[in-house]
Formats: sequence, structure tokens, C-alpha cells
Amino acid sequence: IIPAFIVGAMFFVSCSSTRNVPDGKYLLNKSKVEIDSKDVTPSDLNTYLKQHPNKEILGFRFHLRLYNLASPYKFTGLNKWLKTIGEEPIILDTNLVNDGAINVLQYLQSKGYYNAKIDDSIYYHGKKADVYYSISANVPYRVRNLTYSIEDTVIQRLIKSDSVNCLISRKQLFDTDLLQNERSRIESYLRNNGY
Repeated sequence: IIPAFIVGAMFFVSCSSTRNVPDGKYLLNKSKVEIDSKDVTPSDLNTYLKQHPNKEILGFRFHLRLYNLASPYKFTGLNKWLKTIGEEPIILDTNLVNDGAINVLQYLQSKGYYNAKIDDSIYYHGKKADVYYSISANVPYRVRNLTYSIEDTVIQRLIKSDSVNCLISRKQLFDTDLLQNERSRIESYLRNNGY
């Protein structure tokens, strides 16, 4: 009975998702990434954003609506339960928008997109805000040559004999994570050979 009451009340009592958004503040309604590269998807970049809108279930912010049903001044009983199960409104923070853009740019650079450009824009409507990140990936850097600088000739022979297992190849996109993986692979290989 209680869940049915809550669902019914959500539609009739708490119609506004911005009910608990303070004056002068905005609910983060949408956060969308657009990029002009087929090699990097928006879902790859969403992880690096600092703010995400309230979660949705089938396009409906169920948890936010539950939170909005609770009295902002009561913290016991049903109100406590609604606030525990529910989700506070995500209030737009322009500093976090900027930090997210920096994070995305750093990620792209770690994947070889050193000339990437990102523009963020915010559109306000009522007490809601939509954030858009528009990214020009530009031409990425690729590996042209791979050389080893090894003073010890025995280690040099070992590394060269194992070069078939190298994770990095010519014309491949430059990737700092892959570079670190190759470092770790070489270290492990040398340790297994007594170094």
C-alpha cells in the first residue's frame, strides 16, 4: 500500500523536479558530450565529467521524485526513508563544468589527441540547466618510430629477442596508458629473467 501511495503521490503532489532547488540555483537537467571523432565515443568521455544529472529510470527521475516527496524540515519516519531511498537534486556547479572539461581534455591528450579543443556551454530554462561539451578532436598523434636506449648489451639482446611481444607498433595512436603497460611488461619480463 505504501509504495502505491508513494507512486501516486509522486504524480499528483510532487510534479516539479525542481521543488528542492534553491532560488538562484539550477537543476542539472542534461550533460551531453559531442565529439567529431569516430575513434572516441561520448560514453568514453562521460566518465571524466565532474557532474552528472540525477539518474533516470526509463526517462523518469524516480529517485529525485522520491526525495522531493519528503519534507525538507523533517528527518524521521517516512521522510527519512524517502530521503534515504531518494536522490538529492544535482545542482549545477559551473566550476565542476570547467573541471570536467579539463579532465576530458587531459584524457584525450593521453590518447594522442594533443590538438583537441573543447567548448562547454550552458543553456538555462526555468530552474534547469543543460550543459553541452563540444569537442574537436583534430588529427591525433601516432607512433612513427620505436627505439630502445639500453646501455647493458645483455639486457638489450633480451629486449630485442622479446620485441615480438611489444604492445606498441608503428602508426598506432599514441596512448600513455599503453606506454605504461609496455613499461610494466618489460619490467616483468626482465625480472623473470633474473633482473
